[in-house]
Amino acid sequence: MVILVVACGRQLVDDDPLVDASVPGDGGSLDAAPNAPPDGAVLDGGGPLSCSAEVSGRWLAFVTADVFRGDLAGSGGLSAVDGVCAELAAGAGWSGQFKAFVNGGDGSGGERIRAVAAAGGHDGWYRADGTKVFDRALKIALQPLSVTERCTLVTDDVGAWTGSPTASETSDCAGWTSPAVTGRYGDPTGIGEAWEFAGVGSCAVLRHLYCFQVSD
Repeated sequence: MVILVVACGRQLVDDDPLVDASVPGDGGSLDAAPNAPPDGAVLDGGGPLSCSAEVSGRWLAFVTADVFRGDLAGSGGLSAVDGVCAELAAGAGWSGQFKAFVNGGDGSGGERIRAVAAAGGHDGWYRADGTKVFDRALKIALQPLSVTERCTLVTDDVGAWTGSPTASETSDCAGWTSPAVTGRYGDPTGIGEAWEFAGVGSCAVLRHLYCFQVSD
């Protein structure tokens, strides 16, 4: 078992430059066996990530290696956003069904993912390197959700779209359809609530997504 040492998350800022591109970054699928992506990057102060069969029998959560504008749903609605997670997980060799942790357009935020957790059947979510990140309550991050489906680390500061509402506002890029408004994002390097609530910024900026397994 690799011992990982991670730093606490940082607060993201809202002064991101606007980006017009709508195409994800340099993606591509890995020819990996199911649930066994190759080893990836090195954590600061720790050893290399080891993403073999350590998560076998556990549900996986990852931050996408690719980045997307906030209007990624287009005319396909929330199912199109979930489809991104499904495609990336399958391309990296992970089995099971995956959904994106984003506001569903009805102010629900991550409740559709939490509803799966409430049904039981598992003890929480794990990163691809076998580190437990969330218990079934799925409220705070026990460790940073900074490991991608490819077993690499997200080390940039652009954040990951969540659209999670607060008591005073909902900010989800108009249901993930418009680059002209703002959206809430989380910090993949953060713990506690920072992973979900880090800032609000332009939906024209490319950011990551969080993907959670919801069935075997």
